[in-house]
Amino acid sequence: MMNLMHRRTGGGNKLPDPERVIRGRRNRQQGAWAEELAAEALRRLGFQCVEPIHTGFQVVRSGGRITGAFPMEKVSGDIKAIAPGGRSVHCEVKYQPDPYQNLTWSMFTRKRKSHQIKALNDTVDAGGIGLVVWVRGYTEVCVLQWPIDGFGPGKGITWEQACDAMVEIGKGDNR
Repeated sequence: MMNLMHRRTGGGNKLPDPERVIRGRRNRQQGAWAEELAAEALRRLGFQCVEPIHTGFQVVRSGGRITGAFPMEKVSGDIKAIAPGGRSVHCEVKYQPDPYQNLTWSMFTRKRKSHQIKALNDTVDAGGIGLVVWVRGYTEVCVLQWPIDGFGPGKGITWEQACDAMVEIGKGDNR
């Protein structure tokens, strides 16, 4: 029987840390669920051609077994769509399992994610609509138009502030 315990040796063929593997798998599942909820919310708001932006992965094998998978490149966002009226939409989905946690700027900048802010800004500058869909828990969804008022470096917004700022696409100025 193979020993599945994480070895803390400085050598080569280390087994992956089981807790890290489980945490990564859970995070991917929660992210996929959040993206499904976000896509459904966008469809209900009248968006068309709602499609996920797929991430290509590089699989790492050792001894015939998959030991890891890493994104091949950064993707610009999570979902693309077409808004009522024909404007292009770029959407970034943020999942927060803790109902008491705020949406923070660092969610867009930690772990080399600053390209997400650039993609949202570029979309808006080009005449499209940038959206942030904040999914909280397993059922609550809030769609925010980028840029978000009062949101920036060192700043965050509460769920209540996000719900107050939520826009109905197709109604109002849509900036």
